[in-house]
Amino acid sequence: MQTAYVYIHLDGEFVPAGVMQTYEEIRSGYSIFQYGKKYLKRRDAVEIDPILLPLSEIEYRTPEWLKLFGGIRDAAPDSWGRYVLEREAGKSLSEFDYLVAASSDRVGALGFGDDPVNGPRRMGLASKASLDLDLDNLVFAAQSYMDKEKEIHDSLKPFIEYGASFGGARPKALAKYKERYWVAKFEAKEDLRSETKIEYANMLLAKRCGITIPDIKHVTVKSGHHVLLVERFDREKSNGKIYRKHFVSGLSMLNENENYVIEIDPEKHSYGTLADIIRRYGAPGSISDDMEELFRRMIFNIICSNGDDHLRNHGFLYDSYNKGWRLSPCYDIVPDVNPYGMLGLGVGPLGRQASIKNAVRGCSSFGLNKDEANHIIRRVCEGAKAWQTLFADCQVTDTEIKKLEKNFHFFIP
Repeated sequence: MQTAYVYIHLDGEFVPAGVMQTYEEIRSGYSIFQYGKKYLKRRDAVEIDPILLPLSEIEYRTPEWLKLFGGIRDAAPDSWGRYVLEREAGKSLSEFDYLVAASSDRVGALGFGDDPVNGPRRMGLASKASLDLDLDNLVFAAQSYMDKEKEIHDSLKPFIEYGASFGGARPKALAKYKERYWVAKFEAKEDLRSETKIEYANMLLAKRCGITIPDIKHVTVKSGHHVLLVERFDREKSNGKIYRKHFVSGLSMLNENENYVIEIDPEKHSYGTLADIIRRYGAPGSISDDMEELFRRMIFNIICSNGDDHLRNHGFLYDSYNKGWRLSPCYDIVPDVNPYGMLGLGVGPLGRQASIKNAVRGCSSFGLNKDEANHIIRRVCEGAKAWQTLFADCQVTDTEIKKLEKNFHFFIP
């Protein structure tokens, strides 16, 4: 059994919310969680996991398919972050160890510590740095970590504080750039195309189509490497103070684990189901807007052939003012290298088929009639039709633009 106290950032500071105990074996395990009585008395108390951990004095246990509660698992690193932690530890870790060994500046508003008094800290692995590595050094360190055969020099090991906190498979790290906080996404050595430029261009294209995205920049460091900077939407600065926003993924909102992708149920694992989540848990006054935004994102993913729209690539932020969940700004929208006519989630009655016809047939799931759906589709198509010019402006090569032509489809209803 391993124990961690779960903290949450409320009104600019960490407060203890409860305690979690995790029991793990090689292929199985479970966790138990209980909120603290003092936390439950707070007027601003927030559910750690709106599905599995509603505010209550009872003791909760994970379902058999989860080792960690979804809302807590979302604060843990994914494949790239796990790889960085494994390089430091010299071995694979348990789910609990991945969670508590990540930097305290992880995604969302949660933190973890070994007592309920002294606040969150890295557990199991010693802290090595504060957030002061510049972008050039982050890129150099990331390149070194990507080389699996290369021993990591001690001077580069502070990278663990930056590169082991976020989800996703691609190399990334926390970065401070021009006094703002970003997620820096790096080129990978095995890339077959200009991934950072293509993602940058596609995100700008999404914005042109009316989709909410974080602020983004594409920069070239002294070494010549390219970096995509995505401003953190889970942080807000006000009156000189940093406020953290609680984040929960679509995966957790649907009470699933990552293995759902082995056998996707296009009805359960669908945009329509995410729309139902917005209806049930959305912030009052924003539900219709967020369902329309979700539909717009689905249409854009169809148009650009982004089949990597899995449940962890959809997120929700807690709106403390309106006491509900808002769809987070869009992230990780990238055209597939090899488009195959399917999205990662169900679109409509024709399952995951990436077609406008399928989307229109399922529009009622988003509270839209066909005329309203077609109006949104026309707007997205209009915004995306000059994609080649935008991509060229973002320095995507002519050769790469030519290859991407098979991704983009326009169906004006």
